[in-house]
Amino acid sequence: YSTIVRKYKPDLVILGICLNDVAEMQNNTSRPPASVAWLNRYSYLFRSMIRSESQEISRVEELFQSPNARHVQHGWEVCQGEILKLADAVNQDGCRFVMIVFPFRFQVEPHPPQPFAQERLSGFAKTRGIEMLDVLPALQPVGPQAFYDYDHLSKIGADAVATRIIDSGVILVD
Repeated sequence: YSTIVRKYKPDLVILGICLNDVAEMQNNTSRPPASVAWLNRYSYLFRSMIRSESQEISRVEELFQSPNARHVQHGWEVCQGEILKLADAVNQDGCRFVMIVFPFRFQVEPHPPQPFAQERLSGFAKTRGIEMLDVLPALQPVGPQAFYDYDHLSKIGADAVATRIIDSGVILVD
């Protein structure tokens, strides 16, 4: 925001949060050795050996299965701290700040877990005066076809989210 967006003097700043961001922000504060980071960045073989995608999914599942685990709590603290920094900077510039929370596919499959992550973000947003929109309710009726993989929206999912955002009044459409 401070290096790119601020110079455009926006009226509205929207932060999209996907649940893997909680683990990603934690990972960004604890770097692996340089050789491992290099291999992860440039070697498909290395990424497939360590199963990066399945690790990402399991880290998101931990938000629901082990919400009180120390590393999960640390991930939340880092994520919420970064959100607060951004919200404060945006608010100091006189802009409106909105956080939109995107679910994972397993949350719209049959027998989904309680949406603990969304509930935690909602409680955090309310206590900090941050406007938040959860798009999970828009995707639940669509089901798994709202996604083309574990966290990326399909066209039908994107349409459902766009409708939810417009109907919410977050963005005024003429």
